Amino acid sequence: MQIYSKTLSLNTNEFFPDSISPEESLLFDLETTGLSAENNRIFLIGCASWQGDHWQLMQWFDDTGEDEKNILASFLLYSQGKKVLIHFNGNRFDIPFVTRRLALLDESSALSSLNPLPSMQSVDLYQMVKPYKQILGLPDYRQQTLEAFFGSDRTENTTGEQEVISYQAFLNGDSSQLSSVLAHNSADVEGLLHLTRLLLLPRIFESNPSVIRAQADYYRGADGTSREELILTMRIHQMPDGYLANPIALSADGCYVNISDHKAIVKVPMFTGELRYFYANYKDYYYLPVEDQAIHKSIAQFTDPNHREQAKAENCYTRKTSTYLPEWDLFRSPFFKKEYRDRTVWFEFTKEMKMDKQFFSDYAGYVYRHVIDANKTGRKD
Repeated sequence: MQIYSKTLSLNTNEFFPDSISPEESLLFDLETTGLSAENNRIFLIGCASWQGDHWQLMQWFDDTGEDEKNILASFLLYSQGKKVLIHFNGNRFDIPFVTRRLALLDESSALSSLNPLPSMQSVDLYQMVKPYKQILGLPDYRQQTLEAFFGSDRTENTTGEQEVISYQAFLNGDSSQLSSVLAHNSADVEGLLHLTRLLLLPRIFESNPSVIRAQADYYRGADGTSREELILTMRIHQMPDGYLANPIALSADGCYVNISDHKAIVKVPMFTGELRYFYANYKDYYYLPVEDQAIHKSIAQFTDPNHREQAKAENCYTRKTSTYLPEWDLFRSPFFKKEYRDRTVWFEFTKEMKMDKQFFSDYAGYVYRHVIDANKTGRKD
């Protein structure tokens, strides 16, 4: 067994939420000869721990092909006292692999009894990103793809399969392969540090940012028609500088959200013109074709019977010209539609609302959540 140690220059402690202490955390990654713990073994374990002012990388390497038990023992002893285990997809692979290899190697159960992993809080960075796959829209969610999205400058791109080949070549006497094997594991562990940004994803997608500015914008659409929109600038609280290397752009139901670091810009279409308010109890109304509106039967008794007809759900409405904003459930009432079966409904954007900061804050959060939820479920425009 060989043990290697080096100081890592990357410091991402600012991305740790208050619930996870860097001092109590251990980031780890395994290199194995295959996917089955029954028929394969661990030949390299890498981990990073916080040492007061830097992250320290430790690597336990089986340089003989027969030291798996020793590298496991050394790693488990090093892990004593840590409370949080951070990994990428380790809930499915790394942790069960370690557990099974211990069961197969440790006949006396001496090591297993000292194993701290089961009592540690397991933080799987892959599981952190899983709810937001539809939102991020990446081609895949491998560790290196996510690192690139968050601005990593990692250049090492060796696959696990190539590492096994390199390791076998090393055991067969090609010592030049050692640096490649260690470098790949080192890059994976340091990549975990880079991906601690994933711990803050809920702050973006589950919280409600606060509005710092609201303004109307008028423009011409692709068809040349005049259009208007409400632009809401929001601040995302407790986000460190440089969190997002790439902006996140989302859309749903004609609304747009652009997220970059501390800020989110929400664009909402406005409509100025005539919309209809549909009455629910249409059986109590008559429709007046000439006036193109419905009136209650208690009033319609004074109208000419030849100029009225029993209202239907589709024509039981009154009309109003004003400026409106969209909603998708009952954010404000009364609500208006262009046509009876429209899914998007509108509420009147009144003068009082335009002067109300709390309204803008509530509405911005409402639209923000609607767009994010629509993207999480894959239902966009």
